[in-house]
Amino acid sequence: MARRQMRRRGVVGAAATVSMVSSARTNRAQRKAIENSNAQNEAQQQQVQEPQQSYQETAQPAVDPTVELKKYKDLLDQGIITQEDFDRKKNELLSL
Repeated sequence: MARRQMRRRGVVGAAATVSMVSSARTNRAQRKAIENSNAQNEAQQQQVQEPQQSYQETAQPAVDPTVELKKYKDLLDQGIITQEDFDRKKNELLSL
């Protein structure tokens, strides 16, 4: 009788071992799938961020109104533009 119980325990123990190995393989496969998914998400986020960065780099720098006013004043002094043109541009640059 003792032998019979030992044999049963051995069979049950072997089945439990096979089950644990199978679960471990499944867990590894699931972890690998999650890692791949995370890597794909990171790659997509980088692709979204790159166009935003390139747009910011190509944006026109802010115009210094004093420099522009000096240019237009020189044009006014040379007679190339009228006083009205100068005043209009001055109001535009100073946002008046």
